[in-house]
Amino acid sequence: SIAGANSYTIIQIEGILEDVILDGFFITGGHANTTTSAVNLQSTGGALFALNNDSQVSISNVEIIGNMSYNGGAILFSNGSLDLDNVQFFNNVSTNSGGSNGGSGIRMVVGSEVSIQNSSFQNNRSSRWGGAILSLQSKLTIIGCNFLDNFGNQLGGAIYAQGDTLSIMGSDFSENKNNLTANSEGGGAIYVFQTVTEITNSEFHDNGSRGAGGALRVDGANASLELSNSEFNSNYVPGGAAGGGGLFISSNVPVVQITGTSFVENSTTGSFGGGAIFKQGSNEWLIEDCIFESNFAGGFGNGGSIYNQSPLTILNSTFTADSTTGSGGSLDQTSQARLTIIGSSFSNCSASSSGGAIIHRA
Repeated sequence: SIAGANSYTIIQIEGILEDVILDGFFITGGHANTTTSAVNLQSTGGALFALNNDSQVSISNVEIIGNMSYNGGAILFSNGSLDLDNVQFFNNVSTNSGGSNGGSGIRMVVGSEVSIQNSSFQNNRSSRWGGAILSLQSKLTIIGCNFLDNFGNQLGGAIYAQGDTLSIMGSDFSENKNNLTANSEGGGAIYVFQTVTEITNSEFHDNGSRGAGGALRVDGANASLELSNSEFNSNYVPGGAAGGGGLFISSNVPVVQITGTSFVENSTTGSFGGGAIFKQGSNEWLIEDCIFESNFAGGFGNGGSIYNQSPLTILNSTFTADSTTGSGGSLDQTSQARLTIIGSSFSNCSASSSGGAIIHRA
């Protein structure tokens, strides 16, 4: 084990040309907590500071516990390739509440390529963005990982990704959240901006945000979302000027495809509506082979499962027992945009106002 005894950064890897391997120990007690906006050894990467390495850094069978940083990152990684396998991130903290800061477990910045497998992130806390991971202009791949009870105060309870790509396979996101007592910006589990995003065979349970998207928020004209064979259960937006209990998609996202995915018991009591999904804008999107069940929109919102402003095609999907205190028990389509529904069913859905199952209005 390596105990930092409150040193700024415990391990430094900088300007290395050869591959680096760390295996089989734990790292604790790093305190890179100098209050400066500069990303350096004193403010960032309490456990590991890795910068400008023309090499592969591999970390396996390591526990990274109880480290603190000001600008983010028990690990800071920049300009290289990082592979993590069976790494546990517990109780790490990032304290800067301003700027592009956060990622209490990992902060990865421009030009990085990071792959994380069979790893866990639990109870990591960021005062700004990305409770567990902050990815800026980097390629991030996550396979078979668990994210539990992480907190990002404004955006991305577990992950904040801006730019390049995000790929998630076979992973679980549970009880991650943003600030629930004041209006946050959204993405209780994940927030992505200008990022090509693919999520498959993954589960989102009991994530929450008082901003847009209880589990996931997607923004940006260069973003896209391909979501397949996944589950969104019991995610929530508990009030505020927000919506999309499971998923929020902003107006400028050009490509959205959701296939083989279930949305069950997601809810919002925010003013925007969409118990499972809130979709803005005029870009066409697709829902195919999906299940929507017992989703709810309360407060001033409409659309028990979906509140939609865009051209939408729904194929071979089922909607059961969705409800709203407003209009559109399952679906509220609020623009003149085309709505196509083929081979789908709506049953036992209800609305306190209009459209027990569907309302389509200009």
